[in-house]
Amino acid sequence: MISRELEKVLELAREVDFLVESFPPGYLDRLGLGYEALRKDNPRLIFTSITPFGQTGPYGLRAGDLELMALSGVMYLLGATLLRLL
Repeated sequence: MISRELEKVLELAREVDFLVESFPPGYLDRLGLGYEALRKDNPRLIFTSITPFGQTGPYGLRAGDLELMALSGVMYLLGATLLRLL
């Protein structure tokens, strides 16, 4: 992330009450934008992470759009349609 963009996110996080994110577990921590980093400047911040399979467990770290489509059956339903388009 470009430092200017990072600084803008940090600036916004100082002023908000809630932050909702849906990145894979640990992604924001690696950018320096995790809960522990953001609450230093905004102790009242409510930080919510929405992930398909939680923060831990067998699917927690690897679940993305493809896994969701495959496990839900959407990929199966769209498979033939998508192959015809190619």
